Amino acid sequence: MIIFEGKYLNHLWTQNEVPGTYYGMSGKGWTDQELFRSWLKNHFLRYVVPGRPIILLLDGHSSHYDPVSIEIAQKENIILFCLPPHTSHESQPLDCSVFGSLKRHWSDSCHYHQQTNPGVVINKYNFNKVSKHFKLISINQCDEKA
Repeated sequence: MIIFEGKYLNHLWTQNEVPGTYYGMSGKGWTDQELFRSWLKNHFLRYVVPGRPIILLLDGHSSHYDPVSIEIAQKENIILFCLPPHTSHESQPLDCSVFGSLKRHWSDSCHYHQQTNPGVVINKYNFNKVSKHFKLISINQCDEKA
């Protein structure tokens, strides 16, 4: 999910997106219970494999402690497993594998953008264009490791 700060999603921010990208809007650009619930219902359930039960690993962020989201998960036979807070360097498997790869490729994409577009700042309007390449590379690399 890409979360932008604001109330309304400008269609220009979605140009060059990776198909299936899910967007959220919030006052400060951070996730909250409503955005987590929306992602769970409208994105995760759409793309997750049909076999059940499913274990969904979560960090300890307060947005995951939403009674409605927990009820949705129970109804869909999804086990919400929250990893202990402040232990991400030790216990969060995605930090080392998927997100580590994403961070490296995002950094490479930013450097490439800066070299090929001097003076052009990465913003909401060109974010998808810059990030499209790194998302596809990172996802493909994760698929190859699996």
